[in-house]
Amino acid sequence: MGERYTGKDLYIRWESLAGTVALSGSQCSLATAESIDTADATAGADEHRQYLPTLRVESATLDLLDDLALAEWEALTPGTAGTLVWAPAGTAGGAIQYSSAALVTSRDRTISYDDVATATVEFSLQREIEAWSEQMVDLGVVYGPAAYGGDWRTPVTVDAFAGYTLNDADNAVAQLLSLPKTGTITHVGLVITAIVGSPPSYTIALVALGGDGFPSAGNYGGSTPGTLTPSATGWVWIPLATPASAQAGNMVAAIIKPGGTAPNSSNYISVPYQGAMGGGIANVGIMRFSTAWLSLSGLGPMAVRYDDGTIWGLAASQYSPNSNIATNTNPDEVGNLFSLPCSAVCTGARVAISSTGSNAPFQVRLYDASDAVVASATVTDIDHVQDYGLIDLFWDPVSLPAGNYRLTVLPTSTTTIRVGGLQFISADARKAPILPAAGNWQRTHRTDEGAWTKVDTDLMYMALHLSQITVRS
Repeated sequence: MGERYTGKDLYIRWESLAGTVALSGSQCSLATAESIDTADATAGADEHRQYLPTLRVESATLDLLDDLALAEWEALTPGTAGTLVWAPAGTAGGAIQYSSAALVTSRDRTISYDDVATATVEFSLQREIEAWSEQMVDLGVVYGPAAYGGDWRTPVTVDAFAGYTLNDADNAVAQLLSLPKTGTITHVGLVITAIVGSPPSYTIALVALGGDGFPSAGNYGGSTPGTLTPSATGWVWIPLATPASAQAGNMVAAIIKPGGTAPNSSNYISVPYQGAMGGGIANVGIMRFSTAWLSLSGLGPMAVRYDDGTIWGLAASQYSPNSNIATNTNPDEVGNLFSLPCSAVCTGARVAISSTGSNAPFQVRLYDASDAVVASATVTDIDHVQDYGLIDLFWDPVSLPAGNYRLTVLPTSTTTIRVGGLQFISADARKAPILPAAGNWQRTHRTDEGAWTKVDTDLMYMALHLSQITVRS
């Protein structure tokens, strides 16, 4: 038998698209109920009614004091779907916790002239109740898209990627990729940064790597090249004439090169050839060819697409726009909205940043779901760190429960700084797991501490320094 306990230490939270609402402290009681519907299976020969189990019915009723903020109350609107998490004896010391996908079915308020105002919220539990306990693992990790480290290229002051002119019979660009899954690759995608004159068609191929590490071993996986007929700048998907049979872990190169008719100095296109994301990314790299292959660091804006829609690579069309910010710009604060899947201690942050002028001061801020600043670091002069690149800043350790947060850069003068980030061709392309935790991070910005705007297609290059991570056991 376990230990006896009271509900004084009950921990409860509600997670939904509206955010995470901590309901501990205001709770008076939580009642959960589990039952099962039955079908009458009685026949004429039976002496007793016979029943067969059909569907489980589970619910939870929460009574609490009505001291919720407006946003918290709205997150409990009937019809809202989310996850209900509760721990009867609290979360300390490996105590058992429970959770289930749930739907808010009703909420009621009782307001009396001579008593404290209360509220009741009812949930219909939509899944089997899951039980677990937590333990702390004391290790250091960098969590977020910038976990790879490396370099944030050159000081970026414009949104467009720099282009490499494919204007003779030799010039080519290739993106090396380590394939994540076995399947069928049908398309190669890339960005056309410029079209000059009337360029001829280009060849798009998926090529195996030779012993020298360059794309020289012929078409990969039984594929045959596709053809790009340039018509407009921007991102384009080009189908392979014959799809490639891909094997997880294979190294391949996606290539664009001149076709049967060579381009010239009056009729050509340009495509990016420098890494849009910095070096240090495992098993990927971009290269260009003029008279020989030249390897460059970083991940360029090229990608492949499987027949099930899976995107692998960096399907980004440009740097995230409206990222040159100062105290007099709109927006004037830029960062990421992200979810932290487990509780941890945060000791600092990593951001990609550059300055268009010297002596640019700024702050890096970490907000919780209620928009309170839980940690911050101040740089009085960007020259104290570096004029551009990835910057690691640290603060007093702060304990973060699992939930939603914002990590932002806020200038403190009219000197413009650039926050590094990318605009992807879609939200699904942003979530491609080639960048760590990209599915949990997306751009957010605001002006003059007003309402936040969320941009599903954009991702700022940021991360957190975490330790003492709490995991389920």
